[in-house]
Amino acid sequence: MKKTIVSHIFKGLLLVFGLLAVILITQIPSIASRFAADSPTIASLQYPLLTYLELLLVLFVIGILVLIKLLVLFDRSQVFSNTFVKNLQILEKLCLFESTSMVIIFSMVHFFFVPLGLPGFYIFITFLLIAIVGVAIHLIKLVVIDAINFKDEVDFTV
Repeated sequence: MKKTIVSHIFKGLLLVFGLLAVILITQIPSIASRFAADSPTIASLQYPLLTYLELLLVLFVIGILVLIKLLVLFDRSQVFSNTFVKNLQILEKLCLFESTSMVIIFSMVHFFFVPLGLPGFYIFITFLLIAIVGVAIHLIKLVVIDAINFKDEVDFTV
C-alpha cells in the first residue's frame, strides 16, 4: 500500500511541475523581449535562443510524461518489462540531447557573442545535473536489463 501512495504523490508532484513548465513556456517570450531590451549585445539572439529554450521545455515536459508512464508501470508491477526499458531509453536520450545541446549552444553564445559570466556558471551546473541524471538513468536501465535477463533464466530453469 505504501508503495502506491508514494508513487501517486510523486506523480502528482510531477504533474504540478509539468504544469509549471507549461506556464513557463507561455511566459518565455515576454522574458526574452525584456532580456533583449536590457542587453543590446545579444538582442540578435533573442529568437534563436527563445526557440531553443521552448524546445528544451517541451522536451522537459515530454520527460515528465515519460516519468509518469514509468510510475504507472511501476504501480502495475511491470518494472521488468521491455516497455519499462524503452521508456528509460527515451529518458536517457532526452538527457543526452539536452545536455549536449546546452554545451554547444551556450558555448557558441559565449565564444562568439558575449561572455556569459555568472549565468554561464549556472548553465554549466545545469548541464552537470542533467548529465548526472542521464548517467543514473543509464545505470538503472542496465540494472533492469540484467534483472530481466536473470528473471528469464530463472523462469526457463523452473
